Amino acid sequence: MGSFFFYVTGHGFGHASRIAAVLRALLRQSPEASIHVRTQAPSWFFQEISEKIECSTASIDVGMMQKDAFNIDFEASLLAHEAFCAEWDSHLHRELRFLEQKKPDLIIGDVPALAFAAAHEVGIPSLAIANFSWDWILEPYAERDARWQPIAEILVGRARAIELPVRRREPLLVNDYGELIPRR
Repeated sequence: MGSFFFYVTGHGFGHASRIAAVLRALLRQSPEASIHVRTQAPSWFFQEISEKIECSTASIDVGMMQKDAFNIDFEASLLAHEAFCAEWDSHLHRELRFLEQKKPDLIIGDVPALAFAAAHEVGIPSLAIANFSWDWILEPYAERDARWQPIAEILVGRARAIELPVRRREPLLVNDYGELIPRR
């Protein structure tokens, strides 16, 4: 069946839960598939699905810092993104070495821009699975606060290397701060 490499943001459990469902379906269809998950989410979250799933921890994105379950800490998020983007080349080179060693057939991301930039650099097809993309999240922040502009340029630009984006047909709602408004 092939070798699949999943990059999953460690921000909350929503991304990990979505990818866990994909992993279960993939293993039902192709039990011989080789699967590796690269994330900062706990490895047990994926390894309890199957002992065949290999996991590794790496700083692959920042997500958004939160004050609590419902409120984003924009200043802390900005500082974390600035620090991550300042080390972008280092993160990218680490992932390039890792991918060149592992040689997966397909990279699937939910949705760290680093995954798609690395996939593009080494010539591995990539697929995005998400309810949103970084341009959708960061561009409104950059319009309101110029300090977000360099971050948006880096992450959005790198995320555009996705070869097979999976997008929703219906738009999600966003409030005046660019935050997601969940469905009821």
